[in-house]
Amino acid sequence: MGFFDSLFKAQPVQITINDEREAFVSILYACACADGYLSDDEIDELASFLSTKDKFLRTSNAMPYIHKARDNFKTLGGAKGLVEVAAKSISADLRETTLFYAVDIILADGVVDPEEAKVLDFLKDALSVSEAQAQKITEVALLKNKIR
Repeated sequence: MGFFDSLFKAQPVQITINDEREAFVSILYACACADGYLSDDEIDELASFLSTKDKFLRTSNAMPYIHKARDNFKTLGGAKGLVEVAAKSISADLRETTLFYAVDIILADGVVDPEEAKVLDFLKDALSVSEAQAQKITEVALLKNKIR
């Protein structure tokens, strides 16, 4: 290792996910960004979607959650890093539900590109959802998204 390598060596990056609500929004944000881009319209759509989950989030304004997820996404360098950290804060009884909403977010544009599929596979494993259950969840999400 050279002199400057030791000086500028990247330090391990850590973030804090304070609760399950932050984890849920972080996972959905990561999935929305899985294709490498999140437009202002997609942020508005995510905020609108999350506003329907106000009992779970305990607020009708999801933007603070979205902004924290965005910052954590950037800090961790992408979707997989954020999913890995956030999935640890999802309780066992909400893992399949979280996967469903993640699939639903990715299906919003009607296409699952290879990067999105990789993030979903990673999320499935991070949430410890079986292949069989993930298939059922995906089938239901596909049915839901037939009519847009």
